[in-house]
Amino acid sequence: MTLLTRFLLLALSLAALLLPACSSKPDMVLDEDEMIDLLTDIHKSEAIIDMNTQKFAGDSMKAVVRQSVFAKHGVTQEQYDSSMVWYGHNVGKYIKVYDGVIARLEDEELELAQAESPKGVRVKRVKKRYPSAGDSADIWDKERAWILLPQYRRNIIRFDIAQKPDDQSGDFYTLIYRMRNSAGAVKSFIGADYYDGTTSYAYRTSGMEGDAQLKLQCDSTKRVKRVYGYIAAEPAARECVFVDSIMLLRTRLNADNYRVFDVQKWSGPKAISPAALKKKVAEAEKRAAEAKETEEPEPGKTDDTPPSHRPRRIAPKPTGR
Repeated sequence: MTLLTRFLLLALSLAALLLPACSSKPDMVLDEDEMIDLLTDIHKSEAIIDMNTQKFAGDSMKAVVRQSVFAKHGVTQEQYDSSMVWYGHNVGKYIKVYDGVIARLEDEELELAQAESPKGVRVKRVKKRYPSAGDSADIWDKERAWILLPQYRRNIIRFDIAQKPDDQSGDFYTLIYRMRNSAGAVKSFIGADYYDGTTSYAYRTSGMEGDAQLKLQCDSTKRVKRVYGYIAAEPAARECVFVDSIMLLRTRLNADNYRVFDVQKWSGPKAISPAALKKKVAEAEKRAAEAKETEEPEPGKTDDTPPSHRPRRIAPKPTGR
């Protein structure tokens, strides 16, 4: 086989691979303006559901809301699914649509705020809901919209954020994201490494479309070295999962929510993990109780001291290794 023949075969192969992505839009697929209109109303309907969780507790009620949005735009579920798949294979067009949805929602929010403001007061556009520093900060430093594909290394969003100057012990982290076209499971993980070599982490598996959150309460007695994690999916062949509206929100220590720390996972040196410390305290209290039960008073003498005022005796720890 000559060099020219190999070159022609390679060119034909590349053309065959690129042809589907460059092909014209099928008739069933919605155009960009139609997608912007539809996704804007879907976002607003999901916000209504989130604010009325008791009213829309069941999946059937949520499905009714979604179908009402489709009916408003004259779109079927099949058209919506086909459009999402096609835009998933045309990433540039999907990003353009998503930017249009964000701009539309921001415009409507600005109009509503302007209508509710006192006469003569001009409302300024808020470009970012949370600043990158402060007590409530959005520290996400990557793109906020992703398309997860079945190809190797294209089905996961990784993040790794080093310690920031304004980080504090006991900070609370919330990973927020929105999923679409997620027929399978979407897994998320967030962990915090401490300078003493320990790690606290949390993970979850989400199988439904819409908003998802994963929370991590850091130890208030330790200094965080870095916060890291991922959002991963396993879409089937020729399918994709849309993940957008990603935020990593950091807030300060709240004593009322600190109990969340007890249900998280822990790894690192056992000698300094919370589970090991709790176990040591329980063992010491058990030994003290046993020693108190076996203690005998001196002949002819009774102890009238109330139990709450009696000193507690803790057995000495063994000196052997």
